Amino acid sequence: MEKNKDILQIFLMIIVVTLSGFLGLSMPLVAITYPIILTFIGLKEGMSKSIITFVASFVIIGAITQDLNALAIPFQYGILSIFTSYIINKKYKVNQIIIYSAGLVFAMVLIHMGLKWQLTGINTFTELEANLVKIANQQIASLKIGEMAEGEISQISNMLRSMTDYIASIFPALLMMSSLFIAYVNYYVSSRLAKKSGRTDIEIPEFSKTIFPKHSITGFALVLLIAYALKFVGNFSYNQLLDNLFMLIYLVFLIQGLSFIVFIINKIKMGKFLKVLVIIMIFASSFLNVVLFSVGVMDIILDFRKLRKVN
Repeated sequence: MEKNKDILQIFLMIIVVTLSGFLGLSMPLVAITYPIILTFIGLKEGMSKSIITFVASFVIIGAITQDLNALAIPFQYGILSIFTSYIINKKYKVNQIIIYSAGLVFAMVLIHMGLKWQLTGINTFTELEANLVKIANQQIASLKIGEMAEGEISQISNMLRSMTDYIASIFPALLMMSSLFIAYVNYYVSSRLAKKSGRTDIEIPEFSKTIFPKHSITGFALVLLIAYALKFVGNFSYNQLLDNLFMLIYLVFLIQGLSFIVFIINKIKMGKFLKVLVIIMIFASSFLNVVLFSVGVMDIILDFRKLRKVN
């Protein structure tokens, strides 16, 4: 009887995960539910059931789509879920789980891009750049149809092209940050679901308690010095390297500052709607972005919340 119950449970899990995988192929925002469900299964039902569910759903998706490129997302997310549930069950620290998971996502994306280039000759970076240029040209063409003055069209066109070049330039940094975001969301949601379903030994990552190491600033300064030294060695895009480094450093301090603001908002018990409104207002204002960045720098140095003592 117990065996039949387990078989039925695995069968239902395969159906749910497979549907999640299929929906994720056409709706990227839904794709994140694939590793979340698998990670939750690994935490709640055990690693063996998670692996069986992943393999079965992956085979079904592959048999129906017959598209190797489309299978890259469920494969990478499946590996992420197995890895994340394993290190959570092994009681790794919160920051270790997030960093290791983000590193895994980033590495798998790079491997996929490399294999795609070798097997099909398609360079993902070049493809992205071409798509961005195409979108910019479409916007410029639509402006010319209207009654806008030639000078204004030229000014907007230059701005769009500069923006396109910059986005393409910082693609590596954006890839790193998206890997971190995926790792965090997967860990946070799956661990919260597992805790609600009975797992009491899981530590849920709280964004309001995020704290980067105090020596981060020294580390960033050292990296920038090394990058500057590389300017005189070899032949590579020095400006692109600096763009990515500055973007990463900016985002780290921005995250730190936002973490502190969320901590204060939670302390004064602000309602969810007002909390979201305040965060949107901060990101919508360039001045408040600078304030947030400055708060992040000071919080890393001074540790206003005394989180390092707690840790």
